Amino acid sequence: MPTIDNLVVLAHFFNISIEDLLCLYDQIEIDPKNIFKYHRREFIVNKICKGELHLNLTDVFHQFTKQERFLILYSFKNNHIPIEESLFSKLTFEEQVLIGGKNK
Repeated sequence: MPTIDNLVVLAHFFNISIEDLLCLYDQIEIDPKNIFKYHRREFIVNKICKGELHLNLTDVFHQFTKQERFLILYSFKNNHIPIEESLFSKLTFEEQVLIGGKNK
């Protein structure tokens, strides 16, 4: 991880802002057949949990590990984000119990 001093030097050298250097405003490219093709798993899961990345979870939920699925569902529950009926029907019994046992 570069230091702040290094970021400032690089931004000055390339004559761009630190935000542009860090690609903070870039659109996230997602391949629905493999949502982790262009990004780390942690990045994708974190963006979904924060509500910053919206995907049709019904179509891609099978691509997540059990732990990732629980993290996503737990964050939805805590942030009061409703679970789509089509996704709810694909959840395991454990996952349904985690979010309250019924579609909320």
